[in-house]
Amino acid sequence: MRNLPPAYFALVMATGIVSVAALSFHLPLIAKALFAINLIAYAVLIVLTALRAAIHPRLIFGDLIDHRVGPGFFTLVASSCLIGVQFLMISGSQIVAVVFLGVGAALWVGLTYTIFVAFTIKRKKPRLQRGISGLWLVAVVAATEVDAALAAL
Repeated sequence: MRNLPPAYFALVMATGIVSVAALSFHLPLIAKALFAINLIAYAVLIVLTALRAAIHPRLIFGDLIDHRVGPGFFTLVASSCLIGVQFLMISGSQIVAVVFLGVGAALWVGLTYTIFVAFTIKRKKPRLQRGISGLWLVAVVAATEVDAALAAL
């Protein structure tokens, strides 16, 4: 828990994407099974992240303002929205989907302003080649997931 990477929610992102794809290929049993796995994974990761924040708040804060791992928090946004999409498409629950979309949108706004403001005003910044990686693209994916979930509703 102490060293749980913020980007671990990519597990939920990937599982959600495959679940929705399975539904699109008329494989509802696979879609539902992956949805169940996703709910468990999401719940476990939420609990672990909350415990980490409670027990090691400085580590969470350090990760938020770290150029190398901070953008990984955006996997939480995308995974929340994908869970919402799964609730809508697999179980037909629009209310729960809206709740997860709200969570995802709130996280996106909060994380965007926290992470990128911290990166901007931080006195010591890494050199470009050490500070930016492909993980930064997850911020774009997170914004796209919020938009896609909105479009699905």
